Amino acid sequence: PRQRARRADAARTAAWHLLAAVDEGAYANLELPHVLRRFRLAGRDAAFATELAFGTVRQQGLYDLVIARATGRAVDTLDPELMRTLRLGAHQALSMRVPPHAAADQTVALARWVNGAGPAKLVNAAMHRMTEKDRETWVAEVTEGRGGVFEPADDGTDRPDRAGRHPVDQPEHVPGGRVAPDGRHQLPDKRNVVGHGGCREHQL
Repeated sequence: PRQRARRADAARTAAWHLLAAVDEGAYANLELPHVLRRFRLAGRDAAFATELAFGTVRQQGLYDLVIARATGRAVDTLDPELMRTLRLGAHQALSMRVPPHAAADQTVALARWVNGAGPAKLVNAAMHRMTEKDRETWVAEVTEGRGGVFEPADDGTDRPDRAGRHPVDQPEHVPGGRVAPDGRHQLPDKRNVVGHGGCREHQL
């Protein structure tokens, strides 16, 4: 039988702590070097942690809708620390080249480490539900009746439809979410978002 991970790896743990810092008001791009040094990450591990954290926040609107379906609970009723873990799992399962079983096993291992054994059981069930369907199927399900066309970009990130809209990231779906005139997604400011960890990026 396949052996499950007993402890989360450093890259995934670092991504979780970067999201925690953002939730507390840190600028993601300024906090990132500190987190990478803290967990002694470089090369491919550092790149993985960076994509995992930034990609998770970038597509948070979609993942929260998926998590609500996969857990059977409204996301604002789930513990914020648990939501970080679930969002990271959703990004691995739906938008990264991580095999479904690895996304599930590693996310459960992360949950045991940062959330505890009890919450890890919920994560285990949710991840198995998430990995039963591919990204396109989930997008079709969670955007049904919401209007617009949600299209995955070739690089795995979200892109707007022809009207420049992100159906799952419009303000009515993610409070504080905005789309710039050129169609680029502007992440919601944490100060304007309740129950959503916005990514604050310092303008250098």
